[in-house]
Amino acid sequence: MSADSLNKRYSVKLVSSIISGVVNAIIVALVPSAMGPVAYGQLTYLQQIFNQITSFADAGTSTAFFTKLSANNNRKELISHYLLFSMLLLIVLSSALGGVVFFGFSDLLSKDISAQSFYLGLFLGFVVWFTQIAIKISDAYALTVTVEVLKIVYKIVFLLSLILVIYSLTLTLDVFLFFQIVAGVFFLVILFSYFYKENILSGCFERDLSGIKATIGEFFVYVSPLFVFNAVSIVIALFEIWLLQYFGGAESVGFYGLAYSIAAMCFVFTSAMTPVLTREFSRIYGIGRNDEILELFYTYLPLLYFVAAYFGLFIAYNSEYVLSIFADERFSSAALTLSIMALYPLHQTYGQITGSLFFASGETKTYRNIGLLSALIGLVLVLLFVFLFDMKDVGFAIKMLAAQFIGVNIQLYYNCRMLKGNFPKLFYAQLKPLFSVYLIVLISDYLNPFGNETFFGFFVFGIIYSLLVVFVVVYRADAFGLCPNSVSALVQKIRSKVLGGRFI
Repeated sequence: MSADSLNKRYSVKLVSSIISGVVNAIIVALVPSAMGPVAYGQLTYLQQIFNQITSFADAGTSTAFFTKLSANNNRKELISHYLLFSMLLLIVLSSALGGVVFFGFSDLLSKDISAQSFYLGLFLGFVVWFTQIAIKISDAYALTVTVEVLKIVYKIVFLLSLILVIYSLTLTLDVFLFFQIVAGVFFLVILFSYFYKENILSGCFERDLSGIKATIGEFFVYVSPLFVFNAVSIVIALFEIWLLQYFGGAESVGFYGLAYSIAAMCFVFTSAMTPVLTREFSRIYGIGRNDEILELFYTYLPLLYFVAAYFGLFIAYNSEYVLSIFADERFSSAALTLSIMALYPLHQTYGQITGSLFFASGETKTYRNIGLLSALIGLVLVLLFVFLFDMKDVGFAIKMLAAQFIGVNIQLYYNCRMLKGNFPKLFYAQLKPLFSVYLIVLISDYLNPFGNETFFGFFVFGIIYSLLVVFVVVYRADAFGLCPNSVSALVQKIRSKVLGGRFI
């Protein structure tokens, strides 16, 4: 696949992610205030629990599914087999939750959340997970353009419908959960209708089901090294969020949830590249061209990290005013938590890309070992900051940031060993942009005569900050750890496309 097609798919993903980011920003500005800190904290708690449970039940099979389908689009039986697995998974999870509720164990998770809310949380977690599977199918078949357009339309309709719900009903926990489930199922119906139209589903259900045994064996070899990792990770993750809920209360979970949601907006511009690069890693590694993978690393890792730093440090420095935009005064105590969490997407970017290489190469044992070490480090940190120091959501944010930094750099080290790359170079590329961008933040604040406590002052601050960043990128890209030649080529490419009337 050519570099132009890679750039085109990223461009489409990026435009979709930007629009989705704007829509998500509006949603974040509406939902917390409509629900209040306690209900929003309960929502975050349920999302964390069932996201972890579905991730555990997934056990890495979705990544194996995507990798193998990307490598060979003709293996349509993988689709029918995985859809069958998904339905069985929903039945097992529903039965397990029924047992937990029936025997009264749900009170151990939270006495303030009803059984109905737990069921809705489970179904929402499954719908979100299954939607990701559908997106993986579209990425595997390179149907990026149409699917991203569908996502944009869906997001806009979702937002308009949510506004109608907020102004027509009281946005309780159950109402919002049910609304998201209905919207998610509607989007899935649209996606699979499109897959049917494109003949992706044709024949996949007609093949001999005896092949399921072979598929199970193939997937087992791929994901079995991850079973212990997933089991340990899910226990630790559930314990960590339960610890925050128990010692900090639903309000602290709500503060953390809001901070995480705002910080996740920084990930919009970088997350678009992850599935595209994963598909390229799978394809290139299969033909033994490690030099091309290394080139992708050197090109995209520093660039995506810089983009995340640009947004993250801006939000971190202006966390109090940013919170006032997205929520009311009931969430004002989350400012410090937001300042810390705004830096989380920086290494989340690195982690998404470094982790995808382990799956593309089949090095899942190494990935498992690193993941176990990171999970244990996170457990120690959460006990230290949340339990011992009683720092609640602030301590939880510190734990998230520190554990992510350590784990991702261990992954990066092993990636560089695999590809014979320069680890010190890529490690240094994480530090240089931080100091450079933060210096520009301070200069922007000094040059801003209006302060950043009002909307106008905040807007002027952003303009000054952005102009300074663009100036340095154009004339001293190396100050951000970027390759000047790559930046110059990118500028020329953008200029030629704009002048030529083409944007993708």
